[in-house]
Amino acid sequence: MKNPLTFAQLDYLCLHQGNINDQDVQLPDRRIYVNNTTMKLYGALDGINNPFYNVKGVQTVAADQEVLALSGITATTISRGAGIFVAGSIVSVVQWLTAGGGATGAAVLLVTSGGATAHYTLLSGAISLAADTTSEGVVIKSFSQTTIDVSGLYIKDIVAMYDGSGASKRKFYRVRSAEQFNDLLNDPLASDGVYYYWRGDTIDIFVGSSIAALGVITMEYISKPNLFTDATANNSINIPPEQNQMLMDEVEAQYLMHAKAKNPGITIPGDLAGRLENYKAIYDAAAADKQKALGRND
Repeated sequence: MKNPLTFAQLDYLCLHQGNINDQDVQLPDRRIYVNNTTMKLYGALDGINNPFYNVKGVQTVAADQEVLALSGITATTISRGAGIFVAGSIVSVVQWLTAGGGATGAAVLLVTSGGATAHYTLLSGAISLAADTTSEGVVIKSFSQTTIDVSGLYIKDIVAMYDGSGASKRKFYRVRSAEQFNDLLNDPLASDGVYYYWRGDTIDIFVGSSIAALGVITMEYISKPNLFTDATANNSINIPPEQNQMLMDEVEAQYLMHAKAKNPGITIPGDLAGRLENYKAIYDAAAADKQKALGRND
C-alpha cells in the first residue's frame, strides 16, 4: 500500500498542530528534522526486514556513446572528473590550445584497463602532453560493459538482477569489488555470464562474450525512506502508513523544541509528551534486541 501522506502534508500538519509557523522553524531545518526522523524509524523498526520496502522495477542501461572533457592525459593514461572508462572502449580525442587557437592533437585510443583514470593504447594519431592544452573525448563504450544510473533510487541493498522472464530469465551475478569487476574482461570463465558491480549511484554491468545481448533488465531491491527536498515535497513518504502518527509526533516535537529557543513560552503538550515516552520505550527495546543479535550485553 502506498503511503497517502506527502512531505508537504506532514510539514503543514506539524506546524499547524504545534501552533507555530514557518518563521519559527526555517524550511532547511524542518527538512533535516523530517529526514532524520524517517531514517530513525527505518533503523529502529527493522525496516530492512519489512516487506513494505521490497521493490521490483525495470532499469535502463546508459547510452553506448558519451562526449566529455578529459581532466587529464599522459603518455599512458587518461582521466575524467566523473564516472569511469570501461575497458575495451574506444576514445576519439581532440585537443586544442586552452587560450585559443588551432588543434594541437587528435588520436584514437583503446582503453586497456578501466577506471576514472584508465590506461590506453594509442591506435592512431598523436597526443599532445603540453600543459596549456584542452582535451575532449568521444567515448564509444565496449559492448561487453555498460552502466545503470540509480541516483534516483533509495537503495539499502540489491536482492537480485536479471533480464528476460519465465523460462528465459537470466540471473546476473554480483561482484563485490571494483578490481574484480575490471578483471572480468580477462577472465575466460566469465564469458558465459552477466555480472554487476554496485558503486553508489551507479551499477556497472559486464556481459560475457559468448552469450546474447542484454534484454529488459529487472532489479529487485530493498529500498529506504526517500528524502524531503524541493523536488520531493509533494511525493508520498516511503514509510509504512502505520508509522505515520509516530513520525508526525516526533517531527512536531522537534519543531517545537527548535521554536522554543526563540520563544521560551512554547511547551510540548502533555498528550504528545506521553506518546513520546511510549516511543522511547519502543526505541530502547529495538536497541536491546539488536544488542542481543550481536551477542552484546553492555
